[in-house]
Amino acid sequence: MPNQHPHRLWEGRTFGVEMEFNKINRSGHGISGEHINTLLSSACTYPVNGTGGGWNSTPDGSSWDVQYDATSGAHGGSGWEVSSPALELDADGESEELRRGCDTLLHDLAPKITNNCGLHVHVDVSDFSWKEVQKLLALWSRYEPFFFSLVPTCRQSNQYCRPLRAATWDEAHRNDAMQSYPAMTALNATTRVGFEAACANLNKYRTLRMNMWALNGRVEFRIHSGTINYTKIKNFVRLVLSLVGRVKTSTMGTTGRLPKTIRPLSRPTGFGPSYVLGALGLGPGGQRTEEGVAETMEVYEDLMAWIPERQRKFHTRGR
Repeated sequence: MPNQHPHRLWEGRTFGVEMEFNKINRSGHGISGEHINTLLSSACTYPVNGTGGGWNSTPDGSSWDVQYDATSGAHGGSGWEVSSPALELDADGESEELRRGCDTLLHDLAPKITNNCGLHVHVDVSDFSWKEVQKLLALWSRYEPFFFSLVPTCRQSNQYCRPLRAATWDEAHRNDAMQSYPAMTALNATTRVGFEAACANLNKYRTLRMNMWALNGRVEFRIHSGTINYTKIKNFVRLVLSLVGRVKTSTMGTTGRLPKTIRPLSRPTGFGPSYVLGALGLGPGGQRTEEGVAETMEVYEDLMAWIPERQRKFHTRGR
């Protein structure tokens, strides 16, 4: 079971990442599943399973897994998917095992990554009640346009990560006014049965996959574009783990209460990085020393430098 830290909201909860990339490298040479397995085996602490020779069994979190992927290759062809073991970020928001895996893939393979590739993050929410999962859906949907601002604009129309509320603040403002967006039925559910049925109807290809938590106690964040860069992955994992942790600590009484619904936007400009990080429990003064004194987290400072850089790169609106 997760051991959620009350202040470092990224800590105490396991996650796993799925990294998709082409079967060719940047120089145009082929990449074999055997080579991926060999590199990860030499660089990482966890064992490595599979060489991508067909469909592997579902990863159980005990190893790195190399699998064939039908859609992440060049021109829509097949590619590779590498799944990490079940990992945790430490007190500084780092994972040495994830860094080892990413670095060897990036520097020793240098695979080509196109718009067909994605990064998926699975997070353990086995300690959540259904009402907490509903609050997680509400919190994610509230800030979904912010998360879209951190990824290429092509993700807004990607069939494998469709929005639950809206891809932009303008669109969210319009959908709120019409009281119509995909997550609304699940957010309005008053029973677990109704909530589970609404989540099942959303299907898997959403920015936040909700139809698996009732079966295995996990949710899957699918919005991020393909990457094997450790810094990019680490920062995104910090954000989604903190979002999950924010929900749990609100019911633990260590952060403010969260609604299960979304307050409609009063204007189409949305929220900037400092506001969102504060809402996720990562704002200035969010960390506590052993003496109980508030201090600004280094993770917050890192994210406040990284987020605007991402937003400028992809020409999306953010402040």
